[in-house]
Amino acid sequence: MALMCSEENNAWTPLKAASINGHVDFFWLLLNHDVSVDITGIDGRIPLREAACNGHLEVNRHLLSNGCSVHIAKKCDLTALLAAANSGHVEVFRELLKHRACVIVVIKKCSELLKAADEKSHVGVFRELLKIGACVEVSKTHG
Repeated sequence: MALMCSEENNAWTPLKAASINGHVDFFWLLLNHDVSVDITGIDGRIPLREAACNGHLEVNRHLLSNGCSVHIAKKCDLTALLAAANSGHVEVFRELLKHRACVIVVIKKCSELLKAADEKSHVGVFRELLKIGACVEVSKTHG
């Protein structure tokens, strides 16, 4: 079956590919063939995380409006919200927050994310992290 993934194809699924590449037309074709929006490859990554990581806002919106869960992280602990923040995709980050993505995980990793946003000049993400309560205190263990 074409929708199955295996070690040979490196966890590839058609929906994962459409999400990574931002192909909305392919997304709709797959959805019309009853593909689960939460399908994961063997690497544990869901299409929502892949679209968020690559900044594909429209694909993220379609996945969310078709029932994709914002809370799934499967094998890896990198949720779509963390992926969007880490990649600097502020509009995707905001969209995920609108769909009640869990900010607790983000707050736990806030110092890492703030540092990454600063190093990568992701001012918008930095601003959004502060809005949701990212801790700006200096850690005593780091100097």
